[in-house]
Amino acid sequence: MTSTEKASVSPRVQLDDVEQTYTTDAGEQVHALTPTSVTVEPGEFVCIVGPSGCGKTTLLRMIAGFLRPTHGQVLLDDRPISGPGPDRGVVFQHANLFPWLTVEQNVELSGRFRKISKKNRRAEAERYLDMVNLSEFGSKRPYELSGGMQQRAQIARVLAGNPSILLMDEPFGALDALTRETLQHELIDIWRKDKKTVFFVTHSVDEAVLLSSRVWVMSARPGRIIEDIPSNVGDPTAPFDPAELRTDPEFQRLRKHIAEAIYAAQGATLKSAAGE
Repeated sequence: MTSTEKASVSPRVQLDDVEQTYTTDAGEQVHALTPTSVTVEPGEFVCIVGPSGCGKTTLLRMIAGFLRPTHGQVLLDDRPISGPGPDRGVVFQHANLFPWLTVEQNVELSGRFRKISKKNRRAEAERYLDMVNLSEFGSKRPYELSGGMQQRAQIARVLAGNPSILLMDEPFGALDALTRETLQHELIDIWRKDKKTVFFVTHSVDEAVLLSSRVWVMSARPGRIIEDIPSNVGDPTAPFDPAELRTDPEFQRLRKHIAEAIYAAQGATLKSAAGE
């Protein structure tokens, strides 16, 4: 965010009886998401966990405006979503950088759309590339980077756009442990400072508890939110320290509760999953 910009105010997000059914190439109907109604207030950090294929990405795509629900609607401050918008930034599972642009030019794109000066665009790109440890690779093309580095560049590009809502689909899954923890730190700092609303899909229960203010546990297909769990581990004014937070009894309690809920959604238990 440049010195001339202010953090955008996040809208309230409402899922109003949304439902999604797909038709496969073979003509088969797949019920991906059962009717779901839930409200997320501005500035909440929602992590979404559940079995593979349960509709986590479907929910994100609806909020992003990429997918129109078969039934119901998604509302931002009581206004129905009609398509994608600059107020929503999406980090996909796989980087979708423009191959003909350099890494720095990819990150600068949102600044061009917002008609920011070239000088400020470059400063903005440098800031976010430094955040994801890619300062030395700004002049490279995406194909010259590893998969993990491309993902970090995508994250920098989305953050540079200063959206009020961040939609993140397993964004750190392909990263090494050190970079993942660094970006977790940065994401928490951005969330605390700018009060963005975040929707974050992850398969890591630890990550969900560490990052979120709220965890949605989804059932196996057809997907639905079977638990909506407040997460308040640690002191929100204290520095983000995953190692210390993992020793918090509340972290351990929530981790066990969410893991059991996920296993139950798959028709398993912690003991049976461990082979006992």
